[in-house]
Formats: sequence, structure tokens, C-alpha cells
Amino acid sequence: MTFLAPLALFALLAVAGPLIAHALRQGRSRTLAFPATRFVRPSQATTKERRRLQDQGLLAVRIASLICLALLGATPLASCSRLALEREHGASIAVVLVVDDSASMQAEDSGKTRLARALSAAEDLLVGTRGGDAVGIVLAGYPARLLLAPTTDLGRARGMLEEVVSSDRPTDLDAALALADDALSRLPQADKQIVVLSDLATTGALPKTTQSLAVPLPELARTFDNCGLVRAQRQSGRVSAEVACTPGVVRAGRRVELIDAKGRSLASTELSETVELPLSDDSSDADLVVRLTPASGSLRDQIEQDDRVEVEPRASNFVVGLCADAQRSGTPTGGTTILRAALEALDEELTVDSMAVLPDHAAELQEMAALFVDDPPGLTPEAASVLEDFATGGGVVLTLLGQEVEAAPLGAVFQPLVVGAPAWSDQSVAGVDPASAGPFGTLAAGWGNLPAKGRVILPQQPEGTRTMLRFVDGQPLVIERPLGQGLLITTLLPSSVDVSDFALRPAFLALLDRALAEARLRSAFGATEVGQPWEVPSGASIAGPDGPLVPMTNEGRAFAVPSRAGRYSLRIQGQESNRFALRSARELTLQPRPVPEVTAATRAARARQSTDISREVALALLGLMLLELGIRAYKRGLSLRPRAAPGALL
Repeated sequence: MTFLAPLALFALLAVAGPLIAHALRQGRSRTLAFPATRFVRPSQATTKERRRLQDQGLLAVRIASLICLALLGATPLASCSRLALEREHGASIAVVLVVDDSASMQAEDSGKTRLARALSAAEDLLVGTRGGDAVGIVLAGYPARLLLAPTTDLGRARGMLEEVVSSDRPTDLDAALALADDALSRLPQADKQIVVLSDLATTGALPKTTQSLAVPLPELARTFDNCGLVRAQRQSGRVSAEVACTPGVVRAGRRVELIDAKGRSLASTELSETVELPLSDDSSDADLVVRLTPASGSLRDQIEQDDRVEVEPRASNFVVGLCADAQRSGTPTGGTTILRAALEALDEELTVDSMAVLPDHAAELQEMAALFVDDPPGLTPEAASVLEDFATGGGVVLTLLGQEVEAAPLGAVFQPLVVGAPAWSDQSVAGVDPASAGPFGTLAAGWGNLPAKGRVILPQQPEGTRTMLRFVDGQPLVIERPLGQGLLITTLLPSSVDVSDFALRPAFLALLDRALAEARLRSAFGATEVGQPWEVPSGASIAGPDGPLVPMTNEGRAFAVPSRAGRYSLRIQGQESNRFALRSARELTLQPRPVPEVTAATRAARARQSTDISREVALALLGLMLLELGIRAYKRGLSLRPRAAPGALL
């Protein structure tokens, strides 16, 4: 046992007081012989014996009370299995608990998941908090979230812990530590701590933080055995499934089965990283499931939740419409347009459907997921209506505006692509502002030196339009605007190499890839990894494996973030579609890294072995005081009893 204020133990010297007082009271008396006592009947001296025992008990109670009082003043810290927060000089502290709710924390050790152990440890840490302490909670599953900003309302912190549940998210520990560090930086407490409750199943070393970092549960960072299903897709005459397993023998003897809605096995094969299960083309798409058989013998899969996955129905061909003039936007070597060559290089599975003019009938776009338009000379009212309906229904339109905006015939419009009349400017520009890289990241630096012979200038766009990339003078280069379930992406440079080499830079492929990814997500059966946000129209209702999924609103945009793998049903304005959230193969197999040997980790170990038991000592002291009062009341009751008459003994 250790003490924060050991000088308070000098109060134990007061124990000598009751001992001396009782010793003086129990001094020996002389025994005198009285001859007349031989005429009195002998009697047991019970009263004297009872008093002696009661006085000794009272002495023990008083001594124990003094000991407890001295210990309470010294604030005892006792070795205990319960976690506790270490305090410097006994002052109030600010702490952020980083709780890992990623898929790897579903691993079971001795019948208890790692997340359950982490939450139990978090509750123990909250028991040791007191008035003036501030507690925050950050969740480390992707994307990392600040569940509770540091607050002195400790009851609220306990309530928020009860809302933490397991998920299929990947680990995002780096971002979680950054959130915790930032949340603590604004607090007044001098003692600030970040407590990481994670299995550390992440790549690379933990990032450095400006605050003290503690990892008090090193037992979570044990290797685990697991095989899980990442994805299963229906194709022509078969179901293809992807499996991820940790190294070791956990896969020995296991098989992969295809199950229908009634639980019947339709096909089975040996486990491997990629399996093909035969399925007749006339079989229904509804409720097909791929599952792993249990591990044999003494082997055990520590994460059983990922041993089954729903089969994604057969998707139709991914068709992209392309409207581009080969004379204006052809490749330098000729033979095809820049857009077509780029699309075919990006995705071999898509089908590019070229068209000379934009369609005037919705049926012509019915089978398409996206439409790419290069340097259009305006739209007819009929084509504008078709494009608006296409985007509203979930299509993605990428438009590259150029010099042809000046050649727009009378009556031509540019809505819904942009609002207002765009104009061509011959003023040359130096390039893109690197600070506005947006989703293009470091690739945007390739447009930093982008000499162009002109560009399109737009009037003020409506609310909801996002500028994804800007020129150095602040004018937009790439803008986005959601429309219904779809998305409109517009660039203010064409693909023509006569104007600039805008379309010849690597970032241009990133732009096309983003448009294709958005189109796939909005197709009939879009699929993304768990934790990736889906942008949905306002008013959309979503149902997933765990029930309703409530979209979140940020800057006027609605996002839904799936936390469980499986099928999600989206209902938007009476129309229903499905999306799938997929597990991360790396999360299923990435082993925990060793706990870092840093000063903070040592501090956490000390905190684990130094649990504040002053509350328990105070309760013991209160109990002893009540016991003394009881003894004194009992003694007083004995003294008030009527005594027998002297003659009664004769």
C-alpha cells in the first residue's frame, strides 16, 4: 500500500491515548477478607466479566477508528485488479478514453470479447473520478468519432459508455488519438491523460501526442485466430466469395457453403482465399448466404460474427454514356477521344456507350449508371429535362465545359449542369491552388503548373454547390452539386489538348475514378467498405442488419455511415434500392502490434496497481463510529436496568 500524504500517518500516535486510559482504568484493587461473606450464597461474577469484555471491545473499536482516520488522511492507494487513474499531487485531471470499437475487438478471449473488457476497464476508470475531473470518449473504429467531448458531468460519461456497441468497422486509431489530443488541448486541467483501450491492431507505430498516453490493457494486444468472409457476389452460373484468414491452423478442415433462404446447402467447397460455388441461373437472388463451417477439434475461430455474409445479387453491366467530339477532344495520337481512352484504362469491366448528341428521351439513358459530356454547346430543353430526370433518379453526370459555351445556339440552356449562363474567358491561368486539393489529395499538385489558353467563368452557383478544386486566383475548376439521388460534376476546362493539358495529368484519372465510384455507389446494388459514408437525399429512410440507420447532416448534406456488414435497404421518395457494406479484409487478419514501451505505458501500469481506496476506508470509519455508538447505547441500557434487592440473595 502506498500513500499520497504519508505525514498524516503520524495521527496513529493517538492510538496510545485510549490504551493508556484503559490501562489506568483497569488498575488492580486490593482484596480484603470479610468474614461475614461466608453467610452469603456464592454467585458467578458475570457483571464484572461482562464489563471487562465490553471495555476491551470498545477499546478495539476506538483504535480501529483512529487507524482508519489516519489512513484516510494519507489517501491510501492499494494494489488491486481494478484500473484507476493516477493523479499528480492529487489534483483534478482531464482524461479522454479512446475505446476501440473496430471489428478486431470482437475477438473472444476466455468467453469475453475484447470490447467488453475495454468497456469494463473504462467503467473502472470512471469509478475513480471525482468532482472537478473532466472525461471525454473517442471511438477508434473508422471513421474515428468524438462520442463525448470532455465534460465534468461524470454521470453523462457513464451513460455514453453504455451506448458503445461492437461494429465491423476497420481501425482508425491514428485519427482517434488526434481527436483525443485536440479535445484535451483546450482544457484548463494541468494533468491531462489519453487512455487507449484497444488491441492496437493497426499498421505502424502509434502517433506521438502532446498529452500523456496510457495503454493499460496490454493483454488485449494478443494475436488471434480468425477466418472471415469479406464479400460474396453472384455471377453467371456461380457465386464468387472472398475469404481472409490469419496465419496458423484455424482454416484446417473448414469448408465454404452456399445456403438458401430455407437453410439448405446448395453447394460446398474447401476453404481458400477465393472460392467459386456453382449456382443455376434460374435460382432466386433472395436471401442467399455464404458461410464458413466451424473450426474442427480444439481449434477455435475467435471472431465468429464474420463467418457468414449475404450474397450480392447479380449486377447488370456497368454502362457509361459518352458524348464527345473526336475532332475537339481526340487524343494526340488520334483514333479515339481522351475520355474514352481514360475510361477504358480505369475499368476494364465497364461498357462505354458513345453517342453523337445528348438524348431527348429518358429511355436512352435507362441502362446507364453515368454520363460523361465533353464541351457541349448547350442543351436543348428536352435534353436538359432528360438529364435532370437521370440525375434525380441516381445517375452521375460529369461535364467538361469549354469554348463551345460561346457557340450555344439560341434557346440552348446549361441547366441542370450549371445555373446561369457560363462564359468563355481567353485570359490565361497559371494553375491550381494546392491548398484546395480536396478529394484529389497530393495528385492535385500535378495541376499546380497548368498553363491554359482560357477557361469557363460561371455566375454565382446555388446553395449546395461545392467547389472541389480552385485556380490560384480563387475561381473554381471543379464543382459538384447533388441533385436528387444523383450527382452533377462540372469542370471549367475541356479535355482538348489545344486548350491545356488538363486531361493529360494523373489527377484527371482521379477525377474520372471519383465519378465512376459515385456512379457505382448509386447503382442498383452499390457496395462500399463498412464505415464509408453514403451521401443520401434528405428524407431518405435506411434499414440495415441492426435496424434503422439514421442519416447525419453536415453542412446541409445528409450522410449515412454503416457500422455493420450486410445489406441495407434505401427508400427515397417511394423508390427502394439496396446497398451493401463490406468487411475489410485487412481488419479481419491484421494482428495486434506490441504495446509501446514508453513512459506513459509505465505510468499506466503503476495506475493499474495503485487503486484509490480512500472511499472504502471512509466507509469503514463510518461503520466503526456507528458500532461505537451501538456499544455505548447498550452499556447505558445495562446501567439503567433495576437492580435486585439485597435480601433476594439470602
